[in-house]
Amino acid sequence: MRTVISADELRTGIASLARRLETHYQGQPVMIVGLLNGSLLFLADLVRELRIPVEYDTLRVSAYRGEATTAGAVRVEVGHVPPVRGRHLLLLDDILDTGATLQAVTELARGWGALSVRTAVLLWKRDRTRAGFLPDEYIREIPDVFVVGYGLDYNRKYRQLPKIVEFDPSIPAARQGLPS
Repeated sequence: MRTVISADELRTGIASLARRLETHYQGQPVMIVGLLNGSLLFLADLVRELRIPVEYDTLRVSAYRGEATTAGAVRVEVGHVPPVRGRHLLLLDDILDTGATLQAVTELARGWGALSVRTAVLLWKRDRTRAGFLPDEYIREIPDVFVVGYGLDYNRKYRQLPKIVEFDPSIPAARQGLPS
């Protein structure tokens, strides 16, 4: 199993992101909306690290289905739109691959009446990102490899790993040092 980002690197990166956000928002309250399910661990660790007024919520969004390792159509569950009107909104996602998911949600969020809309991602695959959409903040760029851990999954498995590791679905998990 090849570690892409260790647990210590994740903690350091999230602390650094928190300081940047505190500087950007200058003590103003911010509503953080984590995109489910991949951002849950990132969201929990980030809000505990922030020293500014913060509220948070989640939104179910998906672009991957089952055993897919490439993005499909973006699906947004808009039945529960977090209360963002009149607030600064930070959309939080685990990974920016092509950018389609976060771009779709960002476009929707602009119509929800937020004072501002920014994005932050844990991982950014810059080489795969479509032209015209970039994250406002990110923890780390990674190469175009499939990764699991710290919220990222393969077929609903491996989200619980405390670090981010490269994963090859064509090789049995046990041979990659992962629980099967």
